[in-house]
Amino acid sequence: MRRLTVWQKVGIVLSVVWAVGAAIYQHNEDVDRAESFAAFAYKACADSKDLHHDTDLSKCEQEKADHIAVWMESDVGNAAFLALAPLPFAWIAAYVLGGLGRALAIGLPVVLPWREMSWPKRVFVVTGVLTSEAFLWPAGVRKLVILGDNDASFTGHKAAYTLAPRCGSD
Repeated sequence: MRRLTVWQKVGIVLSVVWAVGAAIYQHNEDVDRAESFAAFAYKACADSKDLHHDTDLSKCEQEKADHIAVWMESDVGNAAFLALAPLPFAWIAAYVLGGLGRALAIGLPVVLPWREMSWPKRVFVVTGVLTSEAFLWPAGVRKLVILGDNDASFTGHKAAYTLAPRCGSD
């Protein structure tokens, strides 16, 4: 069995901290909202009773408890959603950023097995690299051809003119 890397362990700890913290935060928000609405409903009920010179507020207390119960029905679902839903996206983002960092640190040809890739994968990689503002050209590149489409909006021309100065002096 393969051991976890330090970054994976850090990611697991951060995920647990996020899940616990987000669940507690959402629960507290739900409690605050429920109590706020229940207090409003209680005040409306008490004011109504006061207008009718009725001093029995037991019905208002019961309404307040009912409103809190209704508002808190979805508390567990809200807390679970806020705690768990962002985690897969955070892990995917961390994986992509880690891979990009490794690719830039090691060098793109080492990370991407260019000779073993099919042509659709090569097109995908080249498209992604050419549209990336952060890409640094490898030192060994001697010649680069930039192609742009000829449409009415001149989008291809703009992309080619934006990219050309980054390629070098020629």
